[in-house]
Amino acid sequence: MQSSVGNHAVQRLLRPSLSQSFLQRKKVAVAGGVFEDVTYEADNEPLVGQKKTGAKMKLEFQPRADLSADRVSLVQTVKRDMRVGGQALEQGTSLMSLRGNVEREPVVDVEPMSERESRQVVPELDAALQRLEGLNAGAGGASVVPALTKPLQDARAIAQSGSYASPETGKLKTGLLLVHLGKLRKAVQSLSGPSADAMRKAVEDAASALRQATVKTHELTSVDPRYAERRLGPSDPFVQRPREANVPEHFGHSATKRDGEWLPAQLRDWPGPIADPGTPVTGGMTFEVAAMAEATASVPASFLGSVRWGFKVTLPNTAKLDPAELTLADPGTASAAFFGAVERWNRMRVPGSTRKPMPLPAHQSPSPIPPGRSSPSAAEPAKSVRAPAKSQQPAVGAGPSSPLARRWDKMLDVVPVSKAQEKQFGANYGIWLERRGDPLVDKWASDYLDWLTKSLLDDAKRLDARWSAITKVLGNLSFALSKIVPRERFNEVSKRYEAWGALYRAATSGQFPAAGPLFDDPTKYLNGIDGQYNWWPAWTSGVQQLMREAK
Repeated sequence: MQSSVGNHAVQRLLRPSLSQSFLQRKKVAVAGGVFEDVTYEADNEPLVGQKKTGAKMKLEFQPRADLSADRVSLVQTVKRDMRVGGQALEQGTSLMSLRGNVEREPVVDVEPMSERESRQVVPELDAALQRLEGLNAGAGGASVVPALTKPLQDARAIAQSGSYASPETGKLKTGLLLVHLGKLRKAVQSLSGPSADAMRKAVEDAASALRQATVKTHELTSVDPRYAERRLGPSDPFVQRPREANVPEHFGHSATKRDGEWLPAQLRDWPGPIADPGTPVTGGMTFEVAAMAEATASVPASFLGSVRWGFKVTLPNTAKLDPAELTLADPGTASAAFFGAVERWNRMRVPGSTRKPMPLPAHQSPSPIPPGRSSPSAAEPAKSVRAPAKSQQPAVGAGPSSPLARRWDKMLDVVPVSKAQEKQFGANYGIWLERRGDPLVDKWASDYLDWLTKSLLDDAKRLDARWSAITKVLGNLSFALSKIVPRERFNEVSKRYEAWGALYRAATSGQFPAAGPLFDDPTKYLNGIDGQYNWWPAWTSGVQQLMREAK
């Protein structure tokens, strides 16, 4: 819950990092075309109980109009020395160690493996429940703890049948087992006496065994070094360009021609670890992206130039862009370090597989560096998205107690941190602070705050619809299936919804409460309820139907 103290912490978080919050728009020309960072920003987003420390990149490459090729792909390398709590990062699906030491040298940035889930019967599950049943058996068949009897019977029925490991019913039955184990844990947590500890251990042993029922394995699904591609051979199809922008889980695509005109290639990346706020995060990541013209019948594949981007972490767990703007790495091909990563990729072998990596071109060399320079230079200066140009009008009402200043200060308490970052609140606030009193900038700021207020009201309306839907479905199910959805649960949610309704009504009347009680706390609470019941089709379909009706 965000108190006023918490929101002043948000204010301090936003203000010092304004220079890092601008939306980057820099074009870097290379031999084969132009790179442009549509988005390049530090990512220090606070999550529920955790925090992201990294960067966001949306990079496009527009091939030269006269480029003799049919397709241009993007290849990325990464070098990183990050530590989370003193431990090095490792992606189990990346196989990075097979193509170099990523802390000392760059490696091609792809994940050849995919994670698969399967289910299995774990005999220790029923054994633990049977042990609990024995501990609960009193004289004459009576139960020592009556509250254990029904959930224990239900849990044992599922465990003995093995239905929690079935491909068809496994997810549903696992969800039911979690509900039953939750009731068992609640029944034994306050017990005392000679068998209390043994009962609690039996419940935790059952929960531990249930976790082992889901088995995760890795499978080779790609040997393609191109960013975002997942192909096992040259005849497999490339990723298609989406019809709409910002499709979730779309990591990029290659450049192709339509009606003789090039459509740009794209790379989308959100690197960086997520950890508890108190866990130290150190180090950083450096990326190089090269454009690669695909081979034709008469010309081999070749690199057309490359750029560099990345971030480093400063205390306390704050990522900053490094380099601060998109930077030229090589104007004509790729850097020497990049070609080292190419060589290691081409000779990589995956243990247990006969498939070889799809090769990258290795016949080129890095571009020569012009005399008097230590590295190639960028082709164009950065272009940042800015507020209106400053007018020559005198400052009016620009003091710290002006109505506009009070609106900004109020909004600092009202806007959730995640939305502040999403809507560039910190960057826009910094622009206004620097140039407040300029009539054009003040008008621009006022319009922005009006728009942001409407966006917050829309968010509150959607949250109200979700509250209402969950409350109604809980009420219906608690009448029909009170063993799964106790009436007490429905009453608790109803009371919370009623209390939150007063905050919602205040917001709709223009008196916004703080972000914590209006947005953050109820969202976390509803996520917890949804996570408890979303395994149940009746729950999911009921909530979704009511949400659609609310729209």
